[in-house]
Amino acid sequence: GYTVLPVNPKEAEIAGLPAYNDLGAIEGDVHIVNIVTPPKVTRKVLERVAELGLPNVWLQDGSFDDDVLGYVAQAPFKAVYDACIMVVSNQ
Repeated sequence: GYTVLPVNPKEAEIAGLPAYNDLGAIEGDVHIVNIVTPPKVTRKVLERVAELGLPNVWLQDGSFDDDVLGYVAQAPFKAVYDACIMVVSNQ
């Protein structure tokens, strides 16, 4: 029941879906950003999420470290971590 829109500046297509090069290129509402990147990249993505005023992020295992969690603690969006979105959404 979800629409998945891949975002990756290095790929034009992911799993048969067209990929956006930036979160800001997505037209329409983005309800949640599911992040699957290394922590150094995650921090940059989170800064972009805040800049765009997006409301929610979900940090997948391996995408965060203490720096990322420190940023999330003061960020203007809601964040979930330490839980896989696929596991939680299938319960």
